[in-house]
Amino acid sequence: MGLHNIKGPQRRSTSKTDWKEYTKDLTIAFSNNNNINITNINELESSVTKFYDIINKVNNKHCPITTPKDKPVFNRWWNTDLAEMADKTSKAFKTYKKQRTQESRNTYKELKANYTKMLKKAQCKSFREFVHETSSLSDMARLNKILNKTKSHQIGMLQNPDGSLSHAPEESCDILLAHAFKGSTKLTTEATKSDDDIITESDLKGNFQPIKLPWLSVDSLREAIFRFNPKKAPGPDLITARMMRYFPDSVLNYLIKIYEASLTSSYTPQIWLKSRTVFVPKPGKDSTKPNAYRPIGLLSVLFKLLERLILDQLNDTDLNDNPLHITQHGFRKGHSTETALHRVVNHIEKAINQPKGVAIMLLLDVEGAFDNIHPHKVAKLMRKRGMNPVFVDWYENYLINRFTIVEIKGLILIRKLFYGTPQGGILSPIIWNIYIDELLIRLEVATVLTNAYADDVNLVKTGFFPQLEYLKREMQKAIVICEQWADEMGLKLSHPKTECIIIRKSTRKYNTSPLLINNLPITYVTSCKYLGLTFTSTLSWSKHIQEKIVKVRKLLHATRSSLSRSWGPSPYLIRWSYTQCIRPILTYGCFIWGKSLVGTLRGKMASLQRQALMQCGNFRDKTPLEALNVIFGVKPIHLYVKELLVRANLRFKQTYLCSMREPSVYGHWNYSERLFNNVQIDLENSDFYYNKFPVPNYRTEIDLHQIVSQ
Repeated sequence: MGLHNIKGPQRRSTSKTDWKEYTKDLTIAFSNNNNINITNINELESSVTKFYDIINKVNNKHCPITTPKDKPVFNRWWNTDLAEMADKTSKAFKTYKKQRTQESRNTYKELKANYTKMLKKAQCKSFREFVHETSSLSDMARLNKILNKTKSHQIGMLQNPDGSLSHAPEESCDILLAHAFKGSTKLTTEATKSDDDIITESDLKGNFQPIKLPWLSVDSLREAIFRFNPKKAPGPDLITARMMRYFPDSVLNYLIKIYEASLTSSYTPQIWLKSRTVFVPKPGKDSTKPNAYRPIGLLSVLFKLLERLILDQLNDTDLNDNPLHITQHGFRKGHSTETALHRVVNHIEKAINQPKGVAIMLLLDVEGAFDNIHPHKVAKLMRKRGMNPVFVDWYENYLINRFTIVEIKGLILIRKLFYGTPQGGILSPIIWNIYIDELLIRLEVATVLTNAYADDVNLVKTGFFPQLEYLKREMQKAIVICEQWADEMGLKLSHPKTECIIIRKSTRKYNTSPLLINNLPITYVTSCKYLGLTFTSTLSWSKHIQEKIVKVRKLLHATRSSLSRSWGPSPYLIRWSYTQCIRPILTYGCFIWGKSLVGTLRGKMASLQRQALMQCGNFRDKTPLEALNVIFGVKPIHLYVKELLVRANLRFKQTYLCSMREPSVYGHWNYSERLFNNVQIDLENSDFYYNKFPVPNYRTEIDLHQIVSQ
């Protein structure tokens, strides 16, 4: 294992890049390098090396490499007056320690009080100046992120499997990597230079003739490039998506030939096998446990470009002809958490609204889903689906030969990976969907309703309360199917994260034996979270709405610290912060719980909106909410929720989703249907629909300033 002291990850500076000259130099450099013929692996590697040599030569000229240095923290509120006062206070303290007289003690206390007062005053002044500089939507979004940032933790001492804590950074790194990359082996920096440690010779082909792929063209590459976020972090090759936007056609033609040779030979060039892994802390987790950190793989953006092109081709061909299971809602066009929640809640509502109706809902979780995918098994599943063997062989070869570099606490660690897909890869989500699709097919024989969103599997069994033992036996059969599938796929179902809840209208207590998973009992809970919504044992949404109100109120209090009568962001930006950043958090999933927004809960939400709008300017304490809604062009919250309900209802109808095949007599769908019928929307005329709910004509920033100042 290579352990080296480092200053920080390198990056290329593009702040002063002249992009016109950058494109011009690349055009000249590649003008005589497009006539390449790749017929074997060595030629492919040499072509990739030549490509990077030319790119890096131009990048070194226009986008030089910089290494962030550990700079001392600079407090913008610190000034010479504070430095002088701190020096005087320090000297007075030393004098008091030496003399121990009442006079020296009083002098020290007076100076300390003055210093503390000056310090707070300087900090407040500096914060006001910082907030006052907020003049655009991007600045306001940045300010919101700063104010609402949760406390993060650094990687420190971690727990061993036996419960003991690590004693050295190297030990913590080994624990973290062993948990994140099971079955991986250690490599040294010297080992990565040798092909024998990375590439399996038996997996390589001899001479080949690259296949001309019609879907690989300059236009398709250009369109895919502009779908990347230009601000995303680069991979180990330091090429960013922003640089790719200025690649001329000659560079893209060169790339196309490399892509065609790579896919034809089922071989991934060495530089694309390497990734850089960053561990991101999970909020609300114990920082001493290795599962509190999520490994994010930073891949070469050129490799991710090829992944995106392959994904588009798969969606147009193989996945279009042989689509994924209908119960999979994650990472699919036309599906979302909204469709998954609708299908589950609709099924439960139809059951519990009947006399003595009951529903058992089980939430399953797969441990380290993306990190434990077996390359050969997923390739077998892809071939079973009849997917293009060119894609299957190429991706299988990539998974079994990739390795990652991790930089933690000044240490560089290199791991050869044998399992999993990179979290951050373009193809990783769809590969997992294919992996779990076999489970969803097997569960068709079970008498339970199945829903999946990525690795979150939801099982629901409905019936009548006197049949509770029978319903539990049927649910246990479904659990056995899940356990058998997990064993075959080399996965494990997480017992601590598995939750079971029995939902019915009655609140009478009862005793029943628990279900089993991995031969361990599953504790019944009275409430649980599924895809961001809080389910209770009576399917009441009051608890969820109240939790959201408390969360949003905390966000508003955090935002309030950046406002004052005489300084702070403009009213336009404050309103934008509420309508675009805070209100979506409050109204998430309202298609499901919107019918419960009545009485006290409606009043609390209205009060919350009033609190947000009162922050937009200097208003009297008793200013009515209706007046604030008119001034700032914001719809009353209960009407806005109804609008979202009707929009969701129309989306479901236009996309012919499960709501049309499983009409609900009771519950949220019936409520949204009544609202939909009241506005009398013409399904064949979408313009009429959007005219029914026009976007408010927001006032300009100048108008708001004039209104608020009056």
